[in-house]
Amino acid sequence: MLKTQCPRCIGDGRLPYEERTFAYSRPAVMNDHFERAHLADIKVRKHDNLIFYEHLKCIEDGIKLSNIDHLRNHVQSVYGV
Repeated sequence: MLKTQCPRCIGDGRLPYEERTFAYSRPAVMNDHFERAHLADIKVRKHDNLIFYEHLKCIEDGIKLSNIDHLRNHVQSVYGV
């Protein structure tokens, strides 16, 4: 995963391959997309303990995330994003 790819979109099997692997021009632009497109949903799911990360490798490894900070830490430490 590149620093300019959205960590949430890349694992969304409902999206076409081109959309999942889309790379933004800069990491800051990707961060803006993440906040606009995904953060509200993550915050709602957080209250129900339903935060999940849909990267195929993480699904295979059984990665469970408990909150948004855990998600951010995971994406940073594992993928450098």
